[in-house]
Amino acid sequence: MERFPRVQQIVDQLGQLTVSEQEQLYRELRPWVSGIKVQVEQQMGLQEIRDARFSQGLHCVRCGSLAIKRNGRFQDEQGHLKQRYLCKTCGRTFNDLTGTPLAYSKKQWM
Repeated sequence: MERFPRVQQIVDQLGQLTVSEQEQLYRELRPWVSGIKVQVEQQMGLQEIRDARFSQGLHCVRCGSLAIKRNGRFQDEQGHLKQRYLCKTCGRTFNDLTGTPLAYSKKQWM
């Protein structure tokens, strides 16, 4: 795991906080840390879908071609980053959810 000097300085200082200061710090950091946890869980869920859907190899979900390249990332309406792919055969783009029930869901969990 990569070490960052500034982070290590903060960690070293945590032991010097009083109990009330620790409680205040926890209250301040909790929403921020929870947001990071949700993002990590969502990316893990998306990776599970990607692994299951393309277990036989990455292919175009429209024409079935194996001539696929990554075509950047995009941010959906919920703010989640998703990989976009380009099929070199049919020229269409797609992502990991294209053609699934979650593709146009307004309440996506990922």
